[in-house]
Amino acid sequence: MSPRKQRARTVPVDPDRWPPCVRCGQCYRDASHWPEGRVCCYCKRAARQREGTCVHCGHHRVLPGMIDGHPACVGCSGVPVDVCCRRCGREAPMGFSLICWRCQLEDQLTGLMTDPDGVIPAALQAFVDALLGLPQPRIAYVWIQRNAAVQTTLGQLATGEVALDHATFDQLPGRTTEYLRGLLIEHGCLPSRDRYLAAFENWLPTKLDQIPDPAARRHIDAFARWHLLRQLRDRAKREPIPAGAFLNAKQSTTVAIAFLDWLAGRGQQLETVTQADVDAWYAGGPSTRQHAARFLSWAREQHLIRIDQPRLKRDDGPIMSEGARLDQLNRLLDDHDLPATARLIGILVLMFGQPIS
Repeated sequence: MSPRKQRARTVPVDPDRWPPCVRCGQCYRDASHWPEGRVCCYCKRAARQREGTCVHCGHHRVLPGMIDGHPACVGCSGVPVDVCCRRCGREAPMGFSLICWRCQLEDQLTGLMTDPDGVIPAALQAFVDALLGLPQPRIAYVWIQRNAAVQTTLGQLATGEVALDHATFDQLPGRTTEYLRGLLIEHGCLPSRDRYLAAFENWLPTKLDQIPDPAARRHIDAFARWHLLRQLRDRAKREPIPAGAFLNAKQSTTVAIAFLDWLAGRGQQLETVTQADVDAWYAGGPSTRQHAARFLSWAREQHLIRIDQPRLKRDDGPIMSEGARLDQLNRLLDDHDLPATARLIGILVLMFGQPIS
């Protein structure tokens, strides 16, 4: 059983008038008398949501009662509470009006996702079936209930107001709609696509529109579309594109734009760049300027420039001996005066050579 976040208690306590609840110890007016004692309205509500294996009979059921401090079912504990849904008759955690959460979710989805003929579109039926088949349908019910954007999108998809395709979701930014897109992909309502490839394809036109110089925009467009994007598409055919490749392509594009803008400030264009210009670019700025290397290599392959890229020196430092490495590991394992986070990072670096980022 997973822990559930408790609702805020709004009923005032009155210990002078009411005995305490045997479960939470608070004194509320509204309470029920169960075999174990007086149980307040809040603990009663929480008990009817609890589901798991009864310690007495071993069956998986709703567990509102308690036996020797362990959750137990109605039959074993004798708790006088109804745990069967009034609509479907299934024993399950209750929603409102003694109707289980699965029936509540079904009502919610029916109200949101029926087309003008009063039926759920066949293209969305697999998504609906997957939600209704969740072990804890309450989670889906609450998620939809608390997200107006999800309700609006599901309604528009059902009625055909918007198309069920990726272009629709591209126009609906936000983590919630992206999560909804992922659910629709997972259950076959939308075709699968690589999220990072699509993100780069959507990001690139906006970035190009921000380049005022037509010549620079033409070069960046060719570099990004026919070099970076083609590489991403080829990789997506073999495997999912990792976040690092996506971010590297974005940074290579951004730094290439900065390089051309820097050249313009020196009165130069890509076709007239000299070796001195490239050396000055690498020497006169932060280390992120090295990301221009992909653009310069592409420009050389396209015969747009004829320069040599400087080799960047990387100071890797001295190589640690095996004995020194073991000594450092022993210190990180035994020295509790060091912060736990620093010890963990050090162990990962020494054991697996993880880069620090």
